[in-house]
Amino acid sequence: MKIIAFAGALLVMAVAIPTAHACTSASAAYGDTRPREGLYVLDDAILHGVMTTTDSVIWFATYADQGIAEAQYNLAVLYERGDGVAKDEAKAIDLYRRAAEQKFPQAKFNLGVMHHLGVGTPQNHAEAARLYRLAAGHGIAHAHFNLGLLYFEGKGVPRDETEALRWCKSAASQ
Repeated sequence: MKIIAFAGALLVMAVAIPTAHACTSASAAYGDTRPREGLYVLDDAILHGVMTTTDSVIWFATYADQGIAEAQYNLAVLYERGDGVAKDEAKAIDLYRRAAEQKFPQAKFNLGVMHHLGVGTPQNHAEAARLYRLAAGHGIAHAHFNLGLLYFEGKGVPRDETEALRWCKSAASQ
């Protein structure tokens, strides 16, 4: 019982991980080779408090409209939290989906969490499992863990404690 309670707490906390600065090189690592100098400068300005979150929304939106996956991801995080913009979970889902379609791993994970918890979309454990599996393929440890949780609970996948343990051990080794 303690494992389930702990797992639920970790699942909720996992939504808030990497922000702009932590994700700037992720798109390049997954094949996006477009110039990103402007996004690096933006990340540094936000990280060092030179730019407000409200101002960053304008810049992230500009880059997101150009199809830059990490800008779509970062803007989605802001919409999901209501940070610098009105909270809009549907907009967050759309932006996460656009970034995920470009193989941005953290967007796949966050979109999985939204489906898992039913945030801004009907709860869909099967879709959450699919997205976690994709994110896990990119080494996102929380995706391994959350997929293990779904196997343990038998939500969206067949209940399988052996498979659950395998995914949780895999998360620990990341």
